[in-house]
Amino acid sequence: MKKAGMVAGLVLMGLALGSVAGAQSGDGREADHEALRALRGKVTAAIEKQDMKALVECMASKFVVITVDQSRLTSETELTSYFDNMFRAKDSKVSGMTVAITADALTQFTDANTGYCTGTSKDTYTLKRGGTATFDSRWTAVLVKEKGAWKVAAVHCGVNFLDNPLYSVKKDGFWRRLGRAFGIGT
Repeated sequence: MKKAGMVAGLVLMGLALGSVAGAQSGDGREADHEALRALRGKVTAAIEKQDMKALVECMASKFVVITVDQSRLTSETELTSYFDNMFRAKDSKVSGMTVAITADALTQFTDANTGYCTGTSKDTYTLKRGGTATFDSRWTAVLVKEKGAWKVAAVHCGVNFLDNPLYSVKKDGFWRRLGRAFGIGT
């Protein structure tokens, strides 16, 4: 189940992209903010559809993704392999996911073609054995404009390891197994 948290890192690539829909920037960069919101939508759709080709199109020519399990991905091959292991491998625990990505504030531009953003994501994984697991994540992303289009250059994400559904399931499962061993409960 460790892999369930991995994709959260991928999800968070889109996160950087803009901010709360409809917010006005006042910084004269509203067209850029709108483009970043559209990029966030493309990243979200690509992740939920498990469409690596579409996801790679959202990435800068040189990029790095650090996932919640601290995997470092820097190429289309690595992204594709990561997703294949997550959803398609014989021993994978997850069959799908949905994401709800929210920025803390509008992207902060450091120059005409670079910006950064932080935020949260609620990532719900569909488990192959049935049920779901939802993680609340935090992320930071760097965005660059290449050939007139905004792309994700870097993203780093994390979860609160003290408060996550996998830990709770393991802990609860231990107590259920212990109870069954002693004939207590079901």
